[in-house]
Amino acid sequence: MVQWDAAEALGKIGTSAVKPLIAALKDKNSAIKSEVILALEMIGDERAKEFIDSLLEGIDLKKIATDYVSIINKGGKTWLLILALMRHGDLSMATAFLNCGNSKLEEAGLVWAKEHGYMIMSSFGGGGSGPQWGSKK
Repeated sequence: MVQWDAAEALGKIGTSAVKPLIAALKDKNSAIKSEVILALEMIGDERAKEFIDSLLEGIDLKKIATDYVSIINKGGKTWLLILALMRHGDLSMATAFLNCGNSKLEEAGLVWAKEHGYMIMSSFGGGGSGPQWGSKK
């Protein structure tokens, strides 16, 4: 997972990392590709946004943001859920991410909440009544 962590770190560097991140998308590992896409999204550079949008052709992030409960329950694509949260999410979606049992979604929910001025907490004992990662595969 060293490459995964490296992609995330590049995302925090900013616009100077856009070109190497786009080059990293040639990697055959889909987990690395998804992390690179998320790093590009975090940068927020127009080149990065255009590139991500070209990769998302035919994918409706608004629909994913609407259907996140069933996608979490099915154990769907984490990176698409996170992109949907970043672009179209709300507090209830971030809270569901925090309590769904998927560490990447939990982290994304916390980051989203902080960036939007909210403080969210895990349900006591976990599990809660919200969606659970992969519970209805």
